[in-house]
Amino acid sequence: MHKVISPPGREPTYYQVVELEFDDMDSLKNATRSQAGKESGQHGAKIATGGITFLYTESKSAM
Repeated sequence: MHKVISPPGREPTYYQVVELEFDDMDSLKNATRSQAGKESGQHGAKIATGGITFLYTESKSAM
């Protein structure tokens, strides 16, 4: 979990960043459908009073 800091002269767009990594999209889907995944999502929605934004990315190697 990472706390977002303010860029010079303005407020940050986001408060905090949580990064989760899965082997593939099927693994992500299975995790979110599990009981623990559902409970985690409900807890996140409860404590994130400003809302939640999900960003899905794929890792790429820098060359």
